[in-house]
Amino acid sequence: MSDSGAILNAQFHGGRLLLPRQEPPPPPPQVTKRTRATKACTSCRNRKTKCTGELPRCFECKTCDLDCAYEQGRRDRLKDVLEHKRLLVALLKDLRQNVYADQRKMIEDALDAVSFSSSYRIHL
Repeated sequence: MSDSGAILNAQFHGGRLLLPRQEPPPPPPQVTKRTRATKACTSCRNRKTKCTGELPRCFECKTCDLDCAYEQGRRDRLKDVLEHKRLLVALLKDLRQNVYADQRKMIEDALDAVSFSSSYRIHL
């Protein structure tokens, strides 16, 4: 049978040719994005491997039976140093009251040097 025969057997509705409904195309396959670790552990960083960032041990360190440690961030290290400095300054101020005059002068010179260096702003 020719194409004209297929048209003769086609169904019409309201003067229009009815076409069979097509199945919707399948959805595209889900592409899983690899998640990026916020920070690589020192072992992965040294070995230049992909770190999953899992705690307490990342996947690479578990697999290779390595120690897994994360370095402290710059801001956290800076906060620790500033807190340590504050405690040392408080200790020097306290000691200043209980020492001889020549030692007091050394402490006051150190405190002056610290207060001078503190006048510079540190941007986090």
